[in-house]
Amino acid sequence: MSDITSLLPARPSLEQLRKQAKELLRAYRAGDNIALERFRAIIPRLADPGPPDEMILADAQFVLAREYGFENWAEVVHHVAAIQLAEDRLGQFERLAKDFVAAYQGDAEALDRLNDMFWTSLTAEQLRELVRQRVSALSGEAYDFTLPDAVSFVARQHGFESWARLVEMIAQP
Repeated sequence: MSDITSLLPARPSLEQLRKQAKELLRAYRAGDNIALERFRAIIPRLADPGPPDEMILADAQFVLAREYGFENWAEVVHHVAAIQLAEDRLGQFERLAKDFVAAYQGDAEALDRLNDMFWTSLTAEQLRELVRQRVSALSGEAYDFTLPDAVSFVARQHGFESWARLVEMIAQP
């Protein structure tokens, strides 16, 4: 079991990773052979057979970090934080797109959120006209404004050629 290589899940949880480290440490302290082997594979001073050294939580976190392909626990924490930040940013863009659709369809609260965000005071009709102008300029035709149109609109308003490209750029650390 000395060549464990695992990948973090797509949406890792730092809390869950900390629990894994605590479980690994408990197993090590209980004399679990698999846990002992995992520690020995990662921590050089444990490679020699003999009575196991006393390990602390930081050691277990280090073992997990190395098994997941990171140099240390701090890199794991940084990586998870970057993923969570990207998800938060993507969620903001998704809410923005939904607010555009809702405001376009007459939702006063969504219009208020957009006006607050962009420091404007558009009426519902002004917003609809603005969206029609921008969407028809992008596509060359006018049509109903739906969520797929809104995500494309939001992506292009923020300098991306598509929603997929915006998502790709946000996902990069």
